[in-house]
Amino acid sequence: MRPSFDAENEFITLLHCLDPVRIELNLLENEVRGSGII
Repeated sequence: MRPSFDAENEFITLLHCLDPVRIELNLLENEVRGSGII
């Protein structure tokens, strides 16, 4: 069993957990920028 592989898996899992939050933040940011332009 390679510890590096385990760490990599945990890192990928963490990224997947954070992804929806990042998408939400991007959507909010785009809305703010859009309303600021109009």
